[in-house]
Amino acid sequence: MKPANETLKDDYDILGDYSLVPVPSSPHTHQVDYSPTIVVGSEIYLIGGPSKGPPSSLVRILDCRSHTWLDGPSMSVPRAGASAYYIHGKIYVMERCRKDDDNWMEVLDIKTQTWSPLLSHGATEFRIRSGWFIIKLFRGNIYVIGSKNYVYDRNKDTWEVVKTHDLRFRCILAADGCVIKNVTYRYTSDGSLVRFSYNRRGWVRVKGWDLELLRTHRRYKFSG
Repeated sequence: MKPANETLKDDYDILGDYSLVPVPSSPHTHQVDYSPTIVVGSEIYLIGGPSKGPPSSLVRILDCRSHTWLDGPSMSVPRAGASAYYIHGKIYVMERCRKDDDNWMEVLDIKTQTWSPLLSHGATEFRIRSGWFIIKLFRGNIYVIGSKNYVYDRNKDTWEVVKTHDLRFRCILAADGCVIKNVTYRYTSDGSLVRFSYNRRGWVRVKGWDLELLRTHRRYKFSG
């Protein structure tokens, strides 16, 4: 990348920090497009396997200063298409379709480079097999949706039921959504538009969701 008012005279005219340079490919190139990636400082973590590929417990780290790939600490179990979030020095990794609750989520401490399981303390009916996924990080807490809505308080290391569903949604789509201020908007598998308020801690159906203009939908990033 270069400043808009400057041009490169040839391939060897390098403009310091404003130039594009080649970066070595990861040995696991098939995973780059689909595995969760997390940026921590000058490093990029590539975690597990792709969503439509074989599960993997491998963690690859790209050091952007030296442009080299490093082997990170492997996860306790192989995962495919997991969700990953970085909060205060730790990476939280969750696979929403696991059958065993004990391994559904684990945490990487960046400082010690060690993994530890995140158990379902405080959630006696915690079940992931019906399609769980992380929907938002809000005020340092992790919100998860399933047959009930849960919030994880990382300071207390406990899960709390924030509110059961007001509506019988068949499936709230993980990818089709956006966040405006403190409200998350998402589509369901039956075409409904719903919103989740973090202040009220509950889902409600958006009025007018059945209008013709909403029959086909796309996700847009909102800034404002």
